[in-house]
Amino acid sequence: MLYRIVIFLIFTAVGYLLGIKERLIYQGIMWGAGIGLIALIIDYIFSIVGFGTVIGGLLGLSVGLLFAKLIYFPLISIFTNIDGKYMTLVFNVLFGYSGLLLGLRVGKDFTISNLAKAFKSRIEDGHETVIDTSVIIDGRIVEVCETGFFEGSFIIPQFILQELQHIA
Repeated sequence: MLYRIVIFLIFTAVGYLLGIKERLIYQGIMWGAGIGLIALIIDYIFSIVGFGTVIGGLLGLSVGLLFAKLIYFPLISIFTNIDGKYMTLVFNVLFGYSGLLLGLRVGKDFTISNLAKAFKSRIEDGHETVIDTSVIIDGRIVEVCETGFFEGSFIIPQFILQELQHIA
């Protein structure tokens, strides 16, 4: 709690110093206090909401605004009689807000470990082993697995299962 008061006072002091420089002391204090209050609100929101939700919301908002621009430019050439700045505002608000909501919902499950798993290749792990028909028929795969020689999961392709069904 003490650091929040210090942050607010620092923003107010910076506003005061900038106000002295521009000879607008009261306006500088008000602007500094206002920006300090906004910083405290953002700090409070970040303390309540998880990291993944914040990142998801920012990414969703960015993608929504990008999508709004991609849709706006082809449509503005079709509808030439509509004022462009209002149409831009409508598209930015509509798609930006939609992207923000989608990002917030998806971002709840976002963690750093999930991000690492998403970018990590499954082949690089080396924890998957493809099993052939002869290995399954031989029957020694159970003993080899119990020794801990193989790690990870076993992959049995569909055609191997069909071949085993024909043999059985």
